[in-house]
Amino acid sequence: ETQLAEAKLEAELMARDDDEKSEEDGGGRSGTQGEDEAAQEAETERVRIAEEAAKAKQVEEDRQLEEKETANKQREEAKQKELQRQKEESEAEAAKEAEVKAKKEKEEKAKAAKEAEAKAKKEKE
Repeated sequence: ETQLAEAKLEAELMARDDDEKSEEDGGGRSGTQGEDEAAQEAETERVRIAEEAAKAKQVEEDRQLEEKETANKQREEAKQKELQRQKEESEAEAAKEAEVKAKKEKEEKAKAAKEAEAKAKKEKE
């Protein structure tokens, strides 16, 4: 909306500059109805063009913002996927280590039990 207001203001300033130039060149508008209508049409056209330019600029800015937001969202999703993958990998590694440790403890207990059995057997003899 501010761009639209700026465009209208710019068009008015351009029209004033044109009026001042024509005054310097030939005494200004003669005041005839045809010249007034032509000047009004030119002013209307300038405002229309300025409004279209402002709208086009806003559309382009909106598109760029949307692209940036989409890219940021994709980066965030990729980051979350990578964090999830790392977490799962870490959990799998921890589970594997726990399994190895449990197996080792089981083997040690079995060995100790065998040794105790052998010692008890030896003491009986």
